[in-house]
Amino acid sequence: MTSYRERQDRTAIYSDRSCRELLRTFRDARGSKRRIWEASKKHGFNDVEIQKALSETAINDALNGKPVWEPVTGVLDALLSDVISNPRPWCEPPEVPESFDEFCGPASDYATSNWWFDLLKLDDLCKQTTFQSWLSRGGEPKVWPEIRERVIDWRARVMRGLDRWEERVFEQQNPEMMQTIIKDALDTGGLLAAARAMKRFQEYGAVNHYRPVAFDPAEPERPQFDFEYSNVPPFDAPRLRELIETGFPRYRSPDRQPDYSVIERTTRYFCSDNLVWEWESECEVEKRFTWDPKTRTHDRSEHVVRVRVKKDVSHAVEGESLSRTYQRVWDRERRCLVDTETAWVWRWRKADEYDTLSDSYARERMMRLVALNEHADFSMYLKQKPAPIEPDGDGRRYTVD
Repeated sequence: MTSYRERQDRTAIYSDRSCRELLRTFRDARGSKRRIWEASKKHGFNDVEIQKALSETAINDALNGKPVWEPVTGVLDALLSDVISNPRPWCEPPEVPESFDEFCGPASDYATSNWWFDLLKLDDLCKQTTFQSWLSRGGEPKVWPEIRERVIDWRARVMRGLDRWEERVFEQQNPEMMQTIIKDALDTGGLLAAARAMKRFQEYGAVNHYRPVAFDPAEPERPQFDFEYSNVPPFDAPRLRELIETGFPRYRSPDRQPDYSVIERTTRYFCSDNLVWEWESECEVEKRFTWDPKTRTHDRSEHVVRVRVKKDVSHAVEGESLSRTYQRVWDRERRCLVDTETAWVWRWRKADEYDTLSDSYARERMMRLVALNEHADFSMYLKQKPAPIEPDGDGRRYTVD
């Protein structure tokens, strides 16, 4: 891997605002930067330019506003995007047990004693150093019932905040659900609830994506979005009236629809294991449609069931016509162009793990190979050619159709 010293021309400073938002989610206190480093590891492995785990020092430097290798800031941006879309894995608080001893371990894993002291405003019950000693040594303080009541109240607020946050993220990421959500609000909460739902969808169009907002467990009710220039459009009452009068034509019923699948004969691109060549082959693809109760529609997935391949003419049966190609190639020994003929027959077989689709995953691997080799470029990979004649000896079974 190219060292940081060799890439000083590719440095960047991580955004101060983004840093503050990450620290909010990871409880801005001692140890929060280490938690950010732990959480960012998977995003580092997904970056094609980063070939080993990022060091804690690199993450700390970025969070402290120092110049770092540019991909490091990209990893933190990816983590922040992940945190904003789904804060629950990092922010859901632990259950509140009956005893203080059972509370100490999960509480210390969640945040520092100082963070808890400030969050619960415990200065009227004990000193900060006293609470720190309790949390590290355990026991059963006399004020535990009062502390526990505050923790229960705070946890309920956080859980409501997370539920609301996830609902808003879902609405923002699925604008096609607007009519469905508004009609459900109208049916359950009346006209005012429908108006509020429609107002939310109007606001999503004015969100400033350059000023991200992350969930803060210390302030679970804080606004979720920063609106660009506060340019939120006024409520569109005529549009709501029109939707009600037309009966919400794009409404999706909550009634579950059965899952189903279809087999379709089509073509797909495949590639060699080293990603140098790719070719187009006819194949049979099974498309599966699975009902998603949240979006009230079918999620689609697909996988190749059978593939049509070329086989040597030794596989031909009596009376079968051969496919042929004629090509003029350079003969090194004779030092001239010679005409060659290649013949084959078509066969079908089941697709297996050795069939590599030339898909987004393959192209990501190609990008990683280019990043690893400074002498490589994209023109060296996934060069198109006719489908190769498949060799024998692999144990596969072939059929004429």
